[in-house]
Amino acid sequence: MLCIHTIVMLVPLLVSSVLAEPAQAQEPASQPSLWPEVEPSGQAVLTGAVPHGYALGVGDQVKVEVYGEQDLCGAYQVYEGGFINYPLVGKVQVQGLTLPRVAELLTLQLAERFLVDPHVTVHIDRYSSQPIQVLGAVDKPGVFYLEGHTTVRQILAMAGGIVSEKSVKEVRVERQVGGRRDVMVVKLDRLLADGENDIVLEAGDVVNVVEGMVVYVSGEVKETGAVAFWDGLTVTQALAEAGGPGTYAKLREAYVLRDGARIVFNLKRVLQGRDEDLLLEAGDQLIIEESMF
Repeated sequence: MLCIHTIVMLVPLLVSSVLAEPAQAQEPASQPSLWPEVEPSGQAVLTGAVPHGYALGVGDQVKVEVYGEQDLCGAYQVYEGGFINYPLVGKVQVQGLTLPRVAELLTLQLAERFLVDPHVTVHIDRYSSQPIQVLGAVDKPGVFYLEGHTTVRQILAMAGGIVSEKSVKEVRVERQVGGRRDVMVVKLDRLLADGENDIVLEAGDVVNVVEGMVVYVSGEVKETGAVAFWDGLTVTQALAEAGGPGTYAKLREAYVLRDGARIVFNLKRVLQGRDEDLLLEAGDQLIIEESMF
């Protein structure tokens, strides 16, 4: 049981504790502001998966939405001179600006003269300002546009992928640096395996997927022409790439032309597994003539 002296000693401590609690409650934890330059009367919002660091350029198109204001919503192209024509506001310079900054500018101008507490949303509608040229052994060579942080692997996917990974050894990225043209070489096997040496592209880069060495298949086959060469390529594999022998193929006397010399072999026995398959070299010509009977 507590004595009177102990109770008297505790009372000041309890009073001090009760009085201290309201003082702590009056200090709310400070929250970092996403838009530190926007006035309290407006709110700017960035949507989509576009990196915040993407800088707009001539040809790009942005989509602007203002909550509850249908007449202020729409897609707006960045014209030559670096501006968009926005309703009520007029010309707004956006070239070189990021999407958050454009949202801030529109919010400030709308809040200052036209709307109370505008809620502005801005995102990319079309990329067209930072071209990249993709050449060589891809499915869809041509001009593509950077979409923020874009790497060699990503631009190859946009180009439909490499036509034949077996015949391609490297990808070359050409970049204008000052008055000179630099070339960066990326080994394809390392790039596809773990993304090693994946280069972040810049506007104006030229990505060239260098097609590798080939062998040529001609004569009585389904599809004559070049076949991608890779280490370990054999006669039967090259023949399969050419669609196989034709109906009238002279299998017993097929041959390979190599450096002007003729290497004759019995393709029928090879296909039956009775003779060893012949290893090919880059530049070889596999020829299967038509049988006369």
